[in-house]
Amino acid sequence: MSRAARRLAALIGGVVLVTGCPGAGGGAGDAAGVSTGEDAGAGYVLSSARYVTDWAWGAAVPGDDGLGFVVTNDLGYEVRVTRGWLVSYSASLAECARSAAGGTTTAGAAGLLGELFGGGVARAGHGGDIDPSITEAPMTESLATPGETDLGTVDFVSASYCYLHWVAAAASEYTRDLPDDVDLLGEALHLEGTWRAPGSDEAVPFVWTSPIANGLLVDLDDVALAAPPEGAAHAEVRFVHELDAWFDGLDLATMTESAVGRALMVAISTVTVAEVVIE
Repeated sequence: MSRAARRLAALIGGVVLVTGCPGAGGGAGDAAGVSTGEDAGAGYVLSSARYVTDWAWGAAVPGDDGLGFVVTNDLGYEVRVTRGWLVSYSASLAECARSAAGGTTTAGAAGLLGELFGGGVARAGHGGDIDPSITEAPMTESLATPGETDLGTVDFVSASYCYLHWVAAAASEYTRDLPDDVDLLGEALHLEGTWRAPGSDEAVPFVWTSPIANGLLVDLDDVALAAPPEGAAHAEVRFVHELDAWFDGLDLATMTESAVGRALMVAISTVTVAEVVIE
């Protein structure tokens, strides 16, 4: 599938939320593009899940000494990231019973998003109903060596699940693998490096950060890679971020550092694809 097609699929098949504190601003009112779910099946009876994030490099290449990465976006800007972190705040499943009666409507899915997002950031003081399938604690994904991060395996009471949820949000005191030399508390994203404008030899240093949150809510039927075998009860869940597409559309010479950080958090949902194997 092409980069453009995968971006479109992510926008159509997922729910995008960009907000600093969902409960304060209406939560699901910030949603953009909610799947109606009218053709959703009866769900998958599950009692455990393993969640992993990963980075698909595409046209990106490793930086000097193998640390960080270099990518040229669609506007011709060369971005050289020397180190950075993205905070995967939570991943979880969502029970079919939480959808609206008779099939999930647009309003029903928006309400589900608000409920799930609230649960995902409950440890940050927002409250919410936490599904028992949620990961134990937030985890930092290193951008010095973009690759696989194991968010953990969760066992829970068997239930019928129809949806999959992932949230990137600001680091808290509970976040695992925080760096020793950078304070990530309150930040969902932190990137350092340089960029060059098209045709320029000047390397402009940057520190791009953002506190805002963003996430995905997708139908398991849409992301399951194969029909599950009889008696399946475990889900292997992988969230793959497309590294080379992440910076597309950023006109860096005209944007402030805070605007770039926010734009990257807005874009993270459109360059993240969920893959699920039920076994």
